Amino acid sequence: MIVIVPSRGRPERAAAMVKSASETAQGSVRIVVAVDPDDEQLEEYRRVIGDLIVLPERLGYSRSLNIVAYQEWDHEDILGAFGDDVLFRTRGWDHKVRKALATPGIAFGDDLAHHGSHPTAVWMSTPIAKALGWLALPDCHHQYVDNAWWELGNALGLLRYLPDVVVEHMHPAYQKAELDDTYRSVYSMPQAGIDHAAFMAWRETRLAKDVARVQEALA
Repeated sequence: MIVIVPSRGRPERAAAMVKSASETAQGSVRIVVAVDPDDEQLEEYRRVIGDLIVLPERLGYSRSLNIVAYQEWDHEDILGAFGDDVLFRTRGWDHKVRKALATPGIAFGDDLAHHGSHPTAVWMSTPIAKALGWLALPDCHHQYVDNAWWELGNALGLLRYLPDVVVEHMHPAYQKAELDDTYRSVYSMPQAGIDHAAFMAWRETRLAKDVARVQEALA
């Protein structure tokens, strides 16, 4: 299992996220942080993060997840897609995820905000990602990749909510973090509108094809 964590401008938060995940895991899990080559705090990332991938260029959240997934999915059975603004709260979360994905699926925990109604981060069985050709919807820069996970998982009947795996989302929307430049760049217009349009187009024109592709691969 690998947990992929794109991060920008927040080495301390990324380090806290990695620490929370590694200290609560009870088995073998690789937690890798992916950063842009132009990040002003790159040297600090190198200092505080043990498993760091410096991307070839600035890619954004979705493409960063995907480029690391492409590199690793021949070696890992489960791919985790997370932000640097979460903290793992459940000891043995990795065992619970492995049990939930004993057969291929898409699993998500309780972020203490949406609970079971929306996955803001997921673990995806590698055969599903390989069939799709992506871990995160590549059409979107950052926003609405979670909506794609929700739509895809439900359409496949393979979305599994793990209420006993708490991964707290430390987000400004929940008054758990300050609004910083990284958040501002993600939620600014017109990028938010572009991502929404891309998600809607995928849902209308390609979701059914992606579902069929995964079903064929898992048959």
